[in-house]
Amino acid sequence: MMKASTPPTQKSLHAMIADDAYAMSFQSIGQYRAALLQQGNSGAIPPMVDPLGQHWRQPIDIRLAPMDDTHVLLTPQQIDGLSDYSHSYPSGTYDGKCWKREGDECWYLCWYQPHATPGKIGIGYRVILPLDVATQSRVRVNGGAK
Repeated sequence: MMKASTPPTQKSLHAMIADDAYAMSFQSIGQYRAALLQQGNSGAIPPMVDPLGQHWRQPIDIRLAPMDDTHVLLTPQQIDGLSDYSHSYPSGTYDGKCWKREGDECWYLCWYQPHATPGKIGIGYRVILPLDVATQSRVRVNGGAK
């Protein structure tokens, strides 16, 4: 099993991301969504090819979610399909394994990714911008309107 590199704490994640999911001021979430869709997926999440991945459940389309360098747009179904590891990390560390993590004011999509140092594994993350597919508006992860 690979040793996980030390990820930033939840508070330092907020410091690193200037505009967190609830502080962002958009003229329209539709405009931001359109910009992300036009940009396409960054390909940040590597494929989950480790044989142990067949036992891990995550949304099949999670790697296709529109994202930029700080945010990812997820549907309620994608969010619900992610395991919650807000107070720990999933065991079985292999590339492409995704989960959600609650921060102070938002949720994060996290995943294991390659690390430059042999024997370690990296952790990538983006602030989740939840979308109500029917209205294409931003909603809270717990389902209430924002």
